[in-house]
Amino acid sequence: TPVAAAIDDLNGDGNPDLAVAIPNGTNPGDVVVLLNNGTVGNTWQGFGTTIQLAVGVDPRGIDIGDFDATGGLDIAIANSADGTVQVFANDGLLSPSFVSAGEINVGNFPQDVLFANLDNDKWDDLAVAVSGDDAVRVFEDLGGALYSTGSSSVLLTAAEPVSLVSANLDNDKWDDLAVVNFAGNTLQRFFNLGSGVIDPMPASSPVGAGPMQLIAADLDLDGLPDLATANMLGDSVSVLRSTGAGNFAPAVNLPVGGAALSIAAVNLDPDEVGQGDLDLAVVVDGGASNVIEVLRNDYDAVNDQLIFAPATTLTAGGNPTLVLSSDLNADGQDDLVTVNDESGAPAPAGARGPTPTNDIGVLLQSIAVQPCPGDVDGDGSTGTADITFVVSNLGAGSPGAQGTPGDANGDGVTDVSDITFVVSNLGCDIE
Repeated sequence: TPVAAAIDDLNGDGNPDLAVAIPNGTNPGDVVVLLNNGTVGNTWQGFGTTIQLAVGVDPRGIDIGDFDATGGLDIAIANSADGTVQVFANDGLLSPSFVSAGEINVGNFPQDVLFANLDNDKWDDLAVAVSGDDAVRVFEDLGGALYSTGSSSVLLTAAEPVSLVSANLDNDKWDDLAVVNFAGNTLQRFFNLGSGVIDPMPASSPVGAGPMQLIAADLDLDGLPDLATANMLGDSVSVLRSTGAGNFAPAVNLPVGGAALSIAAVNLDPDEVGQGDLDLAVVVDGGASNVIEVLRNDYDAVNDQLIFAPATTLTAGGNPTLVLSSDLNADGQDDLVTVNDESGAPAPAGARGPTPTNDIGVLLQSIAVQPCPGDVDGDGSTGTADITFVVSNLGAGSPGAQGTPGDANGDGVTDVSDITFVVSNLGCDIE
Protein backbone atom coordinates (compact mmCIF):
# COMPACT_ATOMS: atom_id res chain seq x y z
CA THR A 1 0.00 0.00 0.00
CA PRO A 2 1.41 3.44 -0.91
CA VAL A 3 2.03 5.48 2.22
CA ALA A 4 3.54 8.75 0.99
CA ALA A 5 3.86 10.73 -2.24
CA ALA A 6 5.27 13.99 -3.54
CA ILE A 7 4.71 15.86 -6.78
CA ASP A 8 7.01 18.27 -8.62
CA ASP A 9 8.86 18.67 -11.92
CA LEU A 10 11.65 16.08 -11.87
CA ASN A 11 12.87 16.29 -15.47
CA GLY A 12 12.70 20.01 -16.20
CA ASP A 13 9.94 19.90 -18.81
CA GLY A 14 7.58 22.13 -16.85
CA ASN A 15 5.17 19.30 -16.00
CA PRO A 16 4.75 17.97 -12.44
CA ASP A 17 5.84 14.37 -11.96
CA LEU A 18 4.87 11.98 -9.17
CA ALA A 19 7.01 10.03 -6.70
CA VAL A 20 5.41 7.39 -4.46
CA ALA A 21 6.86 5.52 -1.47
CA ILE A 22 5.92 1.82 -1.22
CA PRO A 23 6.82 -0.26 1.88
CA ASN A 24 7.37 -4.01 1.50
CA GLY A 25 6.91 -5.44 4.97
CA THR A 26 10.24 -6.19 6.62
CA ASN A 27 12.01 -6.06 3.26
CA PRO A 28 13.50 -3.00 1.56
CA GLY A 29 10.86 -0.79 0.00
CA ASP A 30 10.66 1.16 -3.23
CA VAL A 31 10.09 4.63 -4.56
CA VAL A 32 8.30 4.69 -7.91
CA VAL A 33 8.63 7.82 -10.05
CA LEU A 34 6.01 8.42 -12.75
CA LEU A 35 6.86 11.02 -15.37
CA ASN A 36 4.16 13.34 -16.68
CA ASN A 37 3.81 13.01 -20.46
CA GLY A 38 2.52 16.58 -20.75
CA THR A 39 -0.18 17.96 -23.01
CA VAL A 40 -0.63 17.72 -26.77
CA GLY A 41 -3.09 20.29 -28.02
CA ASN A 42 -5.67 20.42 -25.25
CA THR A 43 -5.32 16.76 -24.28
CA TRP A 44 -3.30 15.63 -21.29
CA GLN A 45 -1.24 12.55 -22.15
CA GLY A 46 -1.19 11.04 -18.66
CA PHE A 47 1.67 9.61 -16.63
CA GLY A 48 4.05 7.41 -18.59
CA THR A 49 7.61 6.30 -17.91
CA THR A 50 8.18 4.79 -14.48
CA ILE A 51 11.49 4.75 -12.61
CA GLN A 52 11.96 2.43 -9.65
CA LEU A 53 14.36 3.21 -6.80
CA ALA A 54 15.27 0.70 -4.10
CA VAL A 55 15.12 2.26 -0.63
CA GLY A 56 15.31 1.14 2.99
CA VAL A 57 12.85 -0.79 5.12
CA ASP A 58 9.42 0.76 5.69
CA PRO A 59 9.70 4.07 3.79
CA ARG A 60 7.18 6.44 5.43
CA GLY A 61 8.02 9.94 4.24
CA ILE A 62 9.07 11.43 0.92
CA ASP A 63 9.82 14.89 -0.39
CA ILE A 64 11.19 16.57 -3.50
CA GLY A 65 13.69 19.44 -3.28
CA ASP A 66 17.16 20.57 -4.24
CA PHE A 67 20.02 19.54 -1.97
CA ASP A 68 22.91 20.12 -4.39
CA ALA A 69 21.77 23.07 -6.56
CA THR A 70 22.79 21.14 -9.67
CA GLY A 71 20.80 19.13 -12.20
CA GLY A 72 17.17 18.60 -11.33
CA LEU A 73 15.15 18.31 -8.15
CA ASP A 74 16.22 15.54 -5.80
CA ILE A 75 14.27 13.03 -3.69
CA ALA A 76 14.54 12.34 0.05
CA ILE A 77 13.07 9.27 1.76
CA ALA A 78 12.53 8.57 5.46
CA ASN A 79 12.92 4.84 6.19
CA SER A 80 11.13 4.22 9.47
CA ALA A 81 12.39 0.74 10.36
CA ASP A 82 15.98 1.59 9.45
CA GLY A 83 16.02 4.95 11.22
CA THR A 84 17.55 6.59 8.17
CA VAL A 85 16.96 9.20 5.52
CA GLN A 86 18.20 8.56 1.98
CA VAL A 87 18.81 11.29 -0.58
CA PHE A 88 18.76 10.57 -4.31
CA ALA A 89 20.48 13.11 -6.55
CA ASN A 90 18.79 13.82 -9.88
CA ASP A 91 20.74 14.61 -13.06
CA GLY A 92 17.77 16.67 -14.30
CA LEU A 93 17.69 15.23 -17.81
CA LEU A 94 14.46 14.74 -19.74
CA SER A 95 14.83 11.03 -18.96
CA PRO A 96 16.26 11.53 -15.48
CA SER A 97 18.56 9.25 -13.54
CA PHE A 98 18.70 9.16 -9.76
CA VAL A 99 21.88 8.25 -7.90
CA SER A 100 22.05 7.64 -4.18
CA ALA A 101 23.88 10.49 -2.47
CA GLY A 102 24.05 8.42 0.70
CA GLU A 103 22.02 8.11 3.84
CA ILE A 104 22.08 9.57 7.32
CA ASN A 105 21.04 8.09 10.64
CA VAL A 106 18.26 10.21 12.10
CA GLY A 107 16.85 8.28 15.06
CA ASN A 108 13.98 5.95 15.90
CA PHE A 109 11.13 5.54 13.43
CA PRO A 110 11.24 8.66 11.25
CA GLN A 111 7.81 9.28 9.75
CA ASP A 112 8.28 12.31 7.52
CA VAL A 113 11.06 14.17 5.74
CA LEU A 114 11.04 17.70 4.37
CA PHE A 115 13.30 19.78 2.15
CA ALA A 116 13.25 23.37 3.42
CA ASN A 117 15.56 26.29 2.70
CA LEU A 118 15.84 27.59 6.25
CA ASP A 119 18.88 29.82 5.81
CA ASN A 120 18.02 31.38 2.44
CA ASP A 121 21.05 30.06 0.60
CA LYS A 122 20.79 28.05 -2.61
CA TRP A 123 20.65 24.63 -0.94
CA ASP A 124 17.68 23.04 0.77
CA ASP A 125 18.14 21.95 4.35
CA LEU A 126 16.45 18.83 5.68
CA ALA A 127 13.94 18.36 8.51
CA VAL A 128 12.83 14.95 9.77
CA ALA A 129 9.93 14.03 12.06
CA VAL A 130 11.42 11.30 14.27
CA SER A 131 8.37 9.73 15.85
CA GLY A 132 10.15 7.30 18.17
CA ASP A 133 12.24 10.08 19.70
CA ASP A 134 9.47 12.69 19.93
CA ALA A 135 11.65 15.09 18.02
CA VAL A 136 12.25 16.96 14.79
CA ARG A 137 15.83 16.82 13.58
CA VAL A 138 17.09 19.59 11.32
CA PHE A 139 20.14 19.03 9.13
CA GLU A 140 21.85 22.01 7.56
CA ASP A 141 22.97 21.69 3.95
CA LEU A 142 26.60 22.67 3.92
CA GLY A 143 26.85 23.22 0.19
CA GLY A 144 25.53 20.27 -1.74
CA ALA A 145 27.39 17.62 0.25
CA LEU A 146 25.40 15.00 2.11
CA TYR A 147 23.85 16.48 5.24
CA SER A 148 26.21 16.40 8.19
CA THR A 149 25.01 15.02 11.50
CA GLY A 150 27.46 17.40 13.10
CA SER A 151 25.47 20.40 11.91
CA SER A 152 22.09 19.07 12.97
CA SER A 153 19.81 20.34 15.71
CA VAL A 154 17.14 18.52 17.71
CA LEU A 155 13.74 20.07 18.40
CA LEU A 156 11.76 18.22 21.07
CA THR A 157 8.06 17.76 20.30
CA ALA A 158 4.94 16.28 21.83
CA ALA A 159 4.29 12.57 21.39
CA GLU A 160 4.81 10.95 17.96
CA PRO A 161 5.51 13.67 15.39
CA VAL A 162 4.35 12.39 11.99
CA SER A 163 4.00 15.22 9.46
CA LEU A 164 5.99 18.39 8.72
CA VAL A 165 5.59 21.57 6.68
CA SER A 166 7.73 24.64 6.19
CA ALA A 167 6.24 28.09 5.58
CA ASN A 168 6.83 31.69 6.56
CA LEU A 169 4.43 31.59 9.50
CA ASP A 170 5.38 34.91 11.10
CA ASN A 171 5.78 36.98 7.95
CA ASP A 172 9.48 37.70 8.26
CA LYS A 173 11.96 36.62 5.60
CA TRP A 174 12.62 33.13 7.03
CA ASP A 175 10.65 29.93 6.61
CA ASP A 176 9.54 28.28 9.84
CA LEU A 177 8.62 24.67 10.67
CA ALA A 178 5.34 23.17 11.83
CA VAL A 179 4.68 19.59 12.91
CA VAL A 180 1.69 17.53 14.04
CA ASN A 181 1.98 14.89 16.74
CA PHE A 182 -0.22 11.82 16.34
CA ALA A 183 -0.36 10.75 20.00
CA GLY A 184 -0.06 14.28 21.35
CA ASN A 185 -3.03 15.60 19.31
CA THR A 186 -1.13 18.84 18.88
CA LEU A 187 0.26 21.09 16.19
CA GLN A 188 3.55 22.78 17.09
CA ARG A 189 5.19 25.73 15.36
CA PHE A 190 8.97 26.21 15.56
CA PHE A 191 10.04 29.69 14.51
CA ASN A 192 13.15 30.50 12.54
CA LEU A 193 15.12 33.19 14.36
CA GLY A 194 17.21 33.86 11.26
CA SER A 195 19.81 32.08 9.15
CA GLY A 196 18.32 28.69 9.98
CA VAL A 197 18.53 29.00 13.76
CA ILE A 198 15.27 27.46 15.02
CA ASP A 199 13.79 28.45 18.38
CA PRO A 200 13.50 25.16 20.33
CA MET A 201 10.48 26.43 22.28
CA PRO A 202 7.45 25.91 20.03
CA ALA A 203 4.01 27.47 20.05
CA SER A 204 1.45 24.68 20.43
CA SER A 205 -2.20 24.32 19.47
CA PRO A 206 -4.54 21.38 20.15
CA VAL A 207 -6.07 19.73 17.08
CA GLY A 208 -8.38 16.78 16.45
CA ALA A 209 -7.45 13.31 17.63
CA GLY A 210 -4.73 11.42 15.80
CA PRO A 211 -3.53 13.97 13.25
CA MET A 212 -1.97 12.15 10.28
CA GLN A 213 -1.02 14.92 7.88
CA LEU A 214 -0.39 18.66 8.01
CA ILE A 215 -0.60 21.15 5.16
CA ALA A 216 -0.01 24.91 4.89
CA ALA A 217 -2.15 26.97 2.50
CA ASP A 218 -3.59 30.48 2.31
CA LEU A 219 -7.27 29.70 2.89
CA ASP A 220 -8.52 33.25 3.44
CA LEU A 221 -6.61 35.10 0.71
CA ASP A 222 -4.71 37.37 3.11
CA GLY A 223 -1.25 36.32 1.93
CA LEU A 224 -0.48 34.40 5.13
CA PRO A 225 -0.28 30.60 5.34
CA ASP A 226 -3.03 28.91 7.32
CA LEU A 227 -2.71 25.33 8.59
CA ALA A 228 -4.93 22.26 8.28
CA THR A 229 -4.64 18.71 9.59
CA ALA A 230 -6.24 15.41 8.62
CA ASN A 231 -7.24 13.65 11.83
CA MET A 232 -7.40 9.86 11.69
CA LEU A 233 -8.88 9.21 15.13
CA GLY A 234 -11.02 12.33 15.24
CA ASP A 235 -12.82 11.75 11.90
CA SER A 236 -12.20 15.41 11.22
CA VAL A 237 -10.10 18.12 9.65
CA SER A 238 -8.69 20.84 11.90
CA VAL A 239 -8.25 24.31 10.38
CA LEU A 240 -6.08 26.94 12.10
CA ARG A 241 -6.28 30.41 10.65
CA SER A 242 -3.27 32.70 10.79
CA THR A 243 -3.91 35.95 12.60
CA GLY A 244 -0.47 37.34 11.77
CA ALA A 245 2.94 37.56 13.45
CA GLY A 246 3.07 33.77 13.88
CA ASN A 247 -0.19 33.62 15.84
CA PHE A 248 -3.07 31.34 14.93
CA ALA A 249 -6.71 31.19 15.99
CA PRO A 250 -7.80 28.05 17.85
CA ALA A 251 -8.44 25.05 15.63
CA VAL A 252 -11.88 24.64 14.10
CA ASN A 253 -12.67 20.92 13.71
CA LEU A 254 -14.65 20.08 10.59
CA PRO A 255 -16.30 16.63 10.61
CA VAL A 256 -15.81 14.16 7.75
CA GLY A 257 -17.34 10.74 7.19
CA GLY A 258 -14.61 8.62 8.76
CA ALA A 259 -10.92 8.54 9.58
CA ALA A 260 -9.17 11.35 7.70
CA LEU A 261 -6.00 9.90 6.16
CA SER A 262 -4.66 12.47 3.70
CA ILE A 263 -5.41 16.08 2.77
CA ALA A 264 -4.68 18.55 -0.04
CA ALA A 265 -5.62 22.17 -0.69
CA VAL A 266 -7.12 22.68 -4.14
CA ASN A 267 -9.20 25.33 -5.90
CA LEU A 268 -12.27 23.42 -7.05
CA ASP A 269 -14.38 26.48 -7.91
CA PRO A 270 -14.26 26.72 -11.71
CA ASP A 271 -15.54 30.29 -11.68
CA GLU A 272 -12.60 31.37 -9.53
CA VAL A 273 -9.71 29.63 -11.28
CA GLY A 274 -6.39 31.22 -10.46
CA GLN A 275 -7.78 33.58 -7.83
CA GLY A 276 -10.41 31.75 -5.79
CA ASP A 277 -10.21 30.45 -2.25
CA LEU A 278 -8.74 27.00 -1.72
CA ASP A 279 -10.95 24.05 -0.84
CA LEU A 280 -9.82 20.95 1.06
CA ALA A 281 -9.83 17.46 -0.46
CA VAL A 282 -9.56 14.66 2.09
CA VAL A 283 -9.06 10.89 1.84
CA VAL A 284 -11.62 9.38 4.22
CA ASP A 285 -11.90 5.77 5.36
CA GLY A 286 -15.31 4.89 3.99
CA GLY A 287 -15.46 1.36 5.38
CA ALA A 288 -15.39 -0.98 2.40
CA SER A 289 -13.11 1.43 0.57
CA ASN A 290 -11.72 4.92 0.98
CA VAL A 291 -13.35 7.93 -0.63
CA ILE A 292 -12.46 11.55 -1.37
CA GLU A 293 -14.50 14.13 0.50
CA VAL A 294 -14.40 17.84 -0.25
CA LEU A 295 -14.79 20.66 2.24
CA ARG A 296 -15.73 23.62 0.05
CA ASN A 297 -14.28 26.93 1.18
CA ASP A 298 -16.93 29.68 1.13
CA TYR A 299 -14.74 32.43 2.55
CA ASP A 300 -16.79 35.55 3.26
CA ALA A 301 -14.48 38.42 2.33
CA VAL A 302 -16.98 41.09 3.37
CA ASN A 303 -17.15 39.87 6.97
CA ASP A 304 -13.70 38.23 6.91
CA GLN A 305 -15.09 34.84 7.93
CA LEU A 306 -13.57 31.50 6.95
CA ILE A 307 -16.53 29.20 6.29
CA PHE A 308 -16.47 25.62 5.04
CA ALA A 309 -19.52 23.82 3.67
CA PRO A 310 -20.30 20.32 5.01
CA ALA A 311 -18.20 17.58 3.45
CA THR A 312 -19.41 16.09 0.18
CA THR A 313 -18.11 13.00 -1.60
CA LEU A 314 -16.20 13.44 -4.84
CA THR A 315 -16.26 10.53 -7.27
CA ALA A 316 -12.65 9.44 -7.66
CA GLY A 317 -12.68 5.69 -8.30
CA GLY A 318 -10.27 3.14 -6.92
CA ASN A 319 -9.36 2.95 -3.26
CA PRO A 320 -7.43 6.16 -2.59
CA THR A 321 -4.90 6.30 0.20
CA LEU A 322 -3.28 9.63 -0.68
CA VAL A 323 -4.42 12.84 -2.35
CA LEU A 324 -2.29 15.60 -3.88
CA SER A 325 -3.01 18.66 -6.01
CA SER A 326 -1.10 20.14 -8.93
CA ASP A 327 -1.71 21.57 -12.39
CA LEU A 328 -1.02 18.42 -14.39
CA ASN A 329 -1.99 19.69 -17.82
CA ALA A 330 -0.67 23.28 -17.69
CA ASP A 331 -4.08 24.90 -18.08
CA GLY A 332 -3.79 27.09 -14.99
CA GLN A 333 -6.22 25.02 -12.95
CA ASP A 334 -5.68 22.77 -9.95
CA ASP A 335 -6.12 19.06 -10.61
CA LEU A 336 -6.33 16.22 -8.10
CA VAL A 337 -4.12 13.14 -8.04
CA THR A 338 -5.04 10.13 -5.93
CA VAL A 339 -2.67 7.30 -5.19
CA ASN A 340 -4.70 4.14 -4.74
CA ASP A 341 -4.09 0.95 -2.78
CA GLU A 342 -2.36 -1.25 -5.36
CA SER A 343 -2.62 -4.51 -3.39
CA GLY A 344 -3.35 -7.26 -5.86
CA ALA A 345 -3.21 -4.96 -8.86
CA PRO A 346 -1.08 -6.04 -11.81
CA ALA A 347 2.34 -4.44 -12.11
CA PRO A 348 5.08 -4.63 -14.73
CA ALA A 349 7.22 -7.73 -14.55
CA GLY A 350 9.80 -7.42 -11.78
CA ALA A 351 8.33 -4.18 -10.48
CA ARG A 352 6.26 -3.18 -7.48
CA GLY A 353 4.18 -0.14 -6.86
CA PRO A 354 1.70 1.98 -8.78
CA THR A 355 1.22 1.79 -12.52
CA PRO A 356 -0.09 4.80 -14.44
CA THR A 357 -3.29 3.09 -15.57
CA ASN A 358 -4.30 1.02 -12.54
CA ASP A 359 -3.22 2.75 -9.38
CA ILE A 360 -3.10 6.50 -10.03
CA GLY A 361 -6.37 8.41 -10.18
CA VAL A 362 -6.51 11.82 -11.85
CA LEU A 363 -9.34 14.32 -11.71
CA LEU A 364 -8.67 17.05 -14.26
CA GLN A 365 -10.66 20.22 -13.83
CA SER A 366 -12.30 21.66 -16.88
CA ILE A 367 -13.76 25.06 -17.53
CA ALA A 368 -15.90 26.05 -20.46
CA VAL A 369 -13.87 27.72 -23.19
CA GLN A 370 -15.67 30.69 -24.67
CA PRO A 371 -15.64 30.63 -28.47
CA CYS A 372 -14.06 33.47 -30.38
CA PRO A 373 -16.61 36.09 -31.49
CA GLY A 374 -16.82 36.02 -35.27
CA ASP A 375 -15.48 32.46 -35.61
CA VAL A 376 -18.16 31.42 -38.05
CA ASP A 377 -16.18 28.57 -39.61
CA GLY A 378 -15.55 26.94 -36.20
CA ASP A 379 -11.77 26.57 -36.40
CA GLY A 380 -11.20 28.19 -33.00
CA SER A 381 -9.96 31.54 -34.28
CA THR A 382 -11.29 34.64 -36.00
CA GLY A 383 -9.45 35.38 -39.23
CA THR A 384 -9.75 36.14 -42.92
CA ALA A 385 -11.19 32.68 -43.53
CA ASP A 386 -14.25 33.75 -41.54
CA ILE A 387 -14.71 36.80 -43.76
CA THR A 388 -14.62 34.53 -46.79
CA PHE A 389 -17.17 32.23 -45.12
CA VAL A 390 -19.54 35.15 -44.48
CA VAL A 391 -19.22 36.41 -48.04
CA SER A 392 -19.99 32.96 -49.42
CA ASN A 393 -23.24 32.89 -47.41
CA LEU A 394 -24.46 36.49 -47.94
CA GLY A 395 -28.23 36.65 -48.10
CA ALA A 396 -28.84 33.49 -46.13
CA GLY A 397 -31.41 33.30 -43.34
CA SER A 398 -34.17 35.52 -42.06
CA PRO A 399 -34.55 37.80 -39.02
CA GLY A 400 -34.47 35.76 -35.80
CA ALA A 401 -33.47 32.54 -37.54
CA GLN A 402 -31.14 30.17 -35.65
CA GLY A 403 -27.99 28.62 -37.07
CA THR A 404 -27.76 30.66 -40.25
CA PRO A 405 -24.36 29.98 -41.90
CA GLY A 406 -22.10 33.04 -41.62
CA ASP A 407 -24.42 34.85 -39.19
CA ALA A 408 -21.64 36.19 -36.97
CA ASN A 409 -23.73 38.68 -34.96
CA GLY A 410 -26.65 36.32 -34.32
CA ASP A 411 -29.46 38.39 -35.88
CA GLY A 412 -30.53 35.49 -38.11
CA VAL A 413 -29.40 37.04 -41.40
CA THR A 414 -25.99 36.85 -43.07
CA ASP A 415 -25.20 40.30 -44.43
CA VAL A 416 -22.60 43.09 -44.47
CA SER A 417 -23.02 43.69 -40.73
CA ASP A 418 -21.58 40.20 -40.13
CA ILE A 419 -18.47 41.10 -42.11
CA THR A 420 -18.06 44.17 -39.89
CA PHE A 421 -18.51 42.00 -36.79
CA VAL A 422 -15.83 39.52 -37.91
CA VAL A 423 -13.38 42.31 -38.77
CA SER A 424 -13.83 43.84 -35.30
CA ASN A 425 -12.79 40.53 -33.73
CA LEU A 426 -9.91 39.57 -36.00
CA GLY A 427 -7.04 37.91 -34.14
CA CYS A 428 -9.01 36.05 -31.46
CA ASP A 429 -7.60 32.57 -30.94
CA ILE A 430 -8.75 30.21 -28.14
CA GLU A 431 -5.53 28.19 -28.46
